[in-house]
Amino acid sequence: MRKLGLTIILLSLAACGGSGGNPNSPSQQPVSQTISGTVGVFGDTVHAISASRSGTMTLTLQWTNNSVDLDLYLVNSSCNPAISLATCQDLGHADGFVNPEVVTRTVSQGESFQAVVDNQSLTQSANYTITVRIQ
Repeated sequence: MRKLGLTIILLSLAACGGSGGNPNSPSQQPVSQTISGTVGVFGDTVHAISASRSGTMTLTLQWTNNSVDLDLYLVNSSCNPAISLATCQDLGHADGFVNPEVVTRTVSQGESFQAVVDNQSLTQSANYTITVRIQ
């Protein structure tokens, strides 16, 4: 009887898509995306980002020219950073003189954001990549 009860529980979990806490189940796998771009001299470049699943989202901004200071801001999707980044709701930022810059935030599936790359250099543009990872 005990073995039959365990079999019924396991079959119920399988039928409902339950993983029994398996950390390797597909719904628990991290998702990631890489965005490449260029930001002009003392300019901003904006990228739309949508959370494909709930979890902890980490944005990592990296660039190759270390004489340029790039900053990373995460703002809401309704903001217009082209008018003024200062008027946007700051949902996370990294603005030190470090490479890479990292922003982390808890997100829900379907949420939309904008990642803003801000170039502090008065003389040089910069190429960069942003890695977006949700786990």
